[in-house]
Amino acid sequence: MAGPQNLLDYLRLLVAPPEHVTDTELLDRFVQGGDQSAFTALVSRYGPMVMRICRRGLADSTAAEDCFQATFMILARKAGSIRRAPSLPSWIHGVALRVARDTRKAHRQPGQLPASASELIDSHPDPLQHLTTRELLLAVDEEVQRLPEKDQLGVILCCLENLSREAAARRLGWTPASVKARLERGRRRLEARLARRGFTLSSGLAAALISGRAGAAGAGLRAATVKAALAFGSGIGSEGAKGMTVATVIAERVLRNLALGKVAICAAGVSILLAVIGSAGSLMFSGQAEKEGHGVPPTNQVLAAVRPRAFSFGKALREIEPDKQEPRLVAPLGHGGGVNSGVFSHDGKLILTGSDDTTAKLWDRASGKEIRTFQGHMRSVESVAFSPDGRFVLTGSSDKTARLWDAISGQEIRSFRGHVAGISSVAFSPDGKQVITGSADKTARLWETVSGKEIRGFQGHNDQVRSVAFSPDGKQILTASEDKTARLWDVGSGKEICIFGPHPREVTAAAISPDGKLVLVGGSWGARLWRAATGEEILNFAEKHGRVTSVAFSADGKQMLTGHIDNGTKKTVTLWDVASGSEVRAMNEQMDGEWIHFVAFSPNGKDVIAGDLSSTVRLWEAASGEEIRTLNGRSQVVNSVAFSPDGKLLLIGASRVARLWDTAVGHPIMSLDRHKYPVVSVVFSPDGMQVLTGSFDASARLWDTASAREVRVFEDHVSLVRSVAFSPNGKLILTGNEDKTARLWDAASGAEIRLLAGHTGPIKSVAFSPDGQLVLTGSDDKTARLWRMSSGKEIRRFIGQPEQRILSVAFSADGNQVVTGDFQGKVRLWEVASGKARRVLLGHTNCVSSVAFSPDGRRLLSGSYDHTARLWDVLSGDVHQIFKGHTGLVMSATFSPDAKRALTGSWDGTARLWDCASGKELCSLLNFPDGTWAVLDPAGRYDSSNGGDIEWLHGIVGNEIIPLKQLKEERYDPCLLAKYMGFNKEPLRKFDTSK
Repeated sequence: MAGPQNLLDYLRLLVAPPEHVTDTELLDRFVQGGDQSAFTALVSRYGPMVMRICRRGLADSTAAEDCFQATFMILARKAGSIRRAPSLPSWIHGVALRVARDTRKAHRQPGQLPASASELIDSHPDPLQHLTTRELLLAVDEEVQRLPEKDQLGVILCCLENLSREAAARRLGWTPASVKARLERGRRRLEARLARRGFTLSSGLAAALISGRAGAAGAGLRAATVKAALAFGSGIGSEGAKGMTVATVIAERVLRNLALGKVAICAAGVSILLAVIGSAGSLMFSGQAEKEGHGVPPTNQVLAAVRPRAFSFGKALREIEPDKQEPRLVAPLGHGGGVNSGVFSHDGKLILTGSDDTTAKLWDRASGKEIRTFQGHMRSVESVAFSPDGRFVLTGSSDKTARLWDAISGQEIRSFRGHVAGISSVAFSPDGKQVITGSADKTARLWETVSGKEIRGFQGHNDQVRSVAFSPDGKQILTASEDKTARLWDVGSGKEICIFGPHPREVTAAAISPDGKLVLVGGSWGARLWRAATGEEILNFAEKHGRVTSVAFSADGKQMLTGHIDNGTKKTVTLWDVASGSEVRAMNEQMDGEWIHFVAFSPNGKDVIAGDLSSTVRLWEAASGEEIRTLNGRSQVVNSVAFSPDGKLLLIGASRVARLWDTAVGHPIMSLDRHKYPVVSVVFSPDGMQVLTGSFDASARLWDTASAREVRVFEDHVSLVRSVAFSPNGKLILTGNEDKTARLWDAASGAEIRLLAGHTGPIKSVAFSPDGQLVLTGSDDKTARLWRMSSGKEIRRFIGQPEQRILSVAFSADGNQVVTGDFQGKVRLWEVASGKARRVLLGHTNCVSSVAFSPDGRRLLSGSYDHTARLWDVLSGDVHQIFKGHTGLVMSATFSPDAKRALTGSWDGTARLWDCASGKELCSLLNFPDGTWAVLDPAGRYDSSNGGDIEWLHGIVGNEIIPLKQLKEERYDPCLLAKYMGFNKEPLRKFDTSK
């Protein structure tokens, strides 16, 4: 029997008009008070939308009803973790899509569902199963997920649920004007994104999509759903598979999948197409299409509504050039890892590079300035290419994907997926209509550029394919493999034409001459020139210069270029005459890197570029061999960051210098620059009066905060100092070292007090317990260890399953928990007393380099090599925020003293300040080698040395460089950091981004 409070809540719901009760109120009533009537109202409110999604995804109505129930079961279980109630429409829509998609997938995998569930799904093909339509729906889903949430919500409520703008405004707590503006903005953005992917949308497709079976769920189904969901939310019915309903099985499976990573909120789905259809772009549509009894239209109607745009590289991007309306401010961050690939644009004005830092970058050849970054790959970018007209960019990555990008906006257009190992090489066909990829899975694959469809595979190599290229007429493909051969293939038939080899050892690079008559092959044994038509070897050369890693022909075919791993000759980039095979010159005999990753000629043959392990690309004049310039970042790599205890100072360890920033005035005030090698760890003393730095020069140094005077050096280490920490009273110092030991020092005298030995691998991270009685160390030996500070004895080990190298450790504020971050990307919470793992936090896709508890112990911050930092709820294990924006490894992450902000440091050359409540980036801080600095915010404002006149920043419009002086009047905002920290109350500068 319902209690008095539940009865009152129910009566209030009856009295209040349904459209006037907000999602926030309903969700709060359910989560806080267990109000079943509030949950019933949510099922009634969003039931039609969920049912439409399920019925579009599943042909059988019974299966759709099971998915309908499963969606609301998940809502009942996860309602308390929904961070913002106004985002509920997006959340529910995303879960419904996930449930329908997982159910379809399970149907294709026997044993995933009970037999009854498999039988429920119609085996007859649905018109929506046609590949072309599915591609469009996938494109819509992907692009909608990239829209800002506020744009999603307006479109979902007004189009998907057919609410008026006024009703949507009441539900969201917005004004009708805001709903209208965000609705229109979301439509424009989605139209632009889909157009860049080669799709146009017509009203015919709208009719095809909204004329499906009605979304109404009967009263009986709604009642059964509420009952089942409430039971599921309370944990009833989850004991085991025996006797479980189909809906329960589906919900449990989806929840398990969600636990492996936060669900991307997939809002609006198919129905968001309503926002971009109609000749006038109107958002209004007839509700009659939703009437009961309308079935899915015939296949020919669906296909007629989907018209992939005629493939034209030039036209596609002339229509959409976002940077033409909004100038961007760019800092020279450069690559944060070795440069694996590089190529000139076909007019020679631009240079494209790909790097181990998982990004590709576009550079202006004339000035050497960075234009934009293409970010999206999960692993190193191994190969890059320009489309024939230079409008598109192709990248291949060790994450097993190749991706097509808009060269002007930097937006990803599509990905090419199918390889089962990393992609090492990519190329466009001469007409741009096809793409070839070579992979470590021993195959090369041919794809349609416009659709992303795989045309055929080229199989025959018995080791990884390292290089691919088209012949000049596009009729043949050249592949080079570590199986000691290069091979020529017929594009039309996929048949092998000729084998070049075998060579003494693996082949690492190959190229076809501009006339198609010659093939140049390189490997650890040197380089060889072959006749393409006959497979006859013409020339064997370069064997004395060391392993050849890259080869290229000049545009006129008269010269060849080889890149090498230095074998002592210092000739790592060499120019050769094709006719004679003689060496013309070595481009650079003093290159910093000894391992050249790539070489390339400019289209006119006058320039040569090469990239190496040092993240630098060098440009030479081919005729003279003189270096013209280098393409690299100017901001210094950030290894460690820290807040002072009062939050007024920031400490940033960048390169060999630690810089102290005053957040009240908004700029650096001191440099601590006595280290000889990179500073990798920085920390303030508990009273903020001193600073401690640790470095790869095998020393730790103590500094006076007020004067930047070096107080003491702790340098009796035998190897690199990886981590440093102060005891809670500031009297002791702890250092963690590469020599597998941690050392305890007296801060006042500098004397070593104790040696903590026992780890069998380098120590990566150290921490004191809040009471100063315990010490925690994390090591490459796959353990974290707890030590008694007074005796130096080990008292406990924390070992994960499976065991992984520990890169970061921290104590909670109460000292009852510790956290570890490991090489596999896992964050683990442990009980100090028992040594047991309490929780494993999953989500990072690469090493966790930094972990920190908030001062109140309720939240946890982690930084990762996956370029992100994450904010976690310690009690539930849920992710509150994912801080995205860095283009390099995140090496350090910390909270501000009030935990309202987070600070991260990255190898992309920036320290970034984030708002913990919203997850938004506030600003980035850059330190340059000449001592100058800059602060930039995402909107395009900046503050910098010299009153805003700094050489390192520039503007970009399209792919054109704009001098900073043209933007200074509107973009220069003094004390920008102080404003974001709250110490300066002046408003942020407003400016017109359309100028």
